[in-house]
Amino acid sequence: MKKKSLTIIFFSFLSSLLILQSACGGQTPAPTYPVSGIPPALDGISGVFQQAVQGHIAYNAPSAMQLDQTLDIQLLLSPIISAEELEQQIVELGQVVEAQIDVTPLMKAELKSTDAQAFVVQSLHDSPEQVVLTDSPTQWRWSITAKKSGDRLLTLILYRQVEYKGQPYWTMVETYRNTIHISVTPEQWLQNFDWKWLAGILLTAILIPALWRLIDRNQKKKSRKSRPH
Repeated sequence: MKKKSLTIIFFSFLSSLLILQSACGGQTPAPTYPVSGIPPALDGISGVFQQAVQGHIAYNAPSAMQLDQTLDIQLLLSPIISAEELEQQIVELGQVVEAQIDVTPLMKAELKSTDAQAFVVQSLHDSPEQVVLTDSPTQWRWSITAKKSGDRLLTLILYRQVEYKGQPYWTMVETYRNTIHISVTPEQWLQNFDWKWLAGILLTAILIPALWRLIDRNQKKKSRKSRPH
């Protein structure tokens, strides 16, 4: 009875090894899994993630804009260049934010508005996915136009992507996320307002009553003169 139990345990263990080998080293293409995580049995994919290196990013984060104003957001990434050196290459307006992140050969960056109507966000690069360079920083740029006044939010997200056994299956994992707070004021709208038109309305509103008072006063004087003494 004891030998029978040991045999069952052995074959169960052998079956588990065969299943694990098939998952890690077989020829079946690896499926794409959601961002939430990777099954621990797929050690081949997990191993690729462990190969990520530490790199740096720097980008400008404006804190204030005027309504209808357009600014550019510039993001630089490098696995070799220091954060201080990247900061010196940021030429757009706003406080420069630095961070250390995990970097893989292919990275993806997205800039989104929390309120879709608050900003018009336009990408100034061909693709959100870019190959990370070693001899120069990898750059992403976006143009943002403020369309709503008040305290508004932009979200910057970076993903690292890996390829498994040469197959075109990619698993995106967030490696960085930050919120950019921007206070949008209506000053631009006030500057673009046609003040001459408003001045004309105000002048008319003041002159017409004054003119009527003058006419009424003259009529009263004529009336008093025409009365018999």
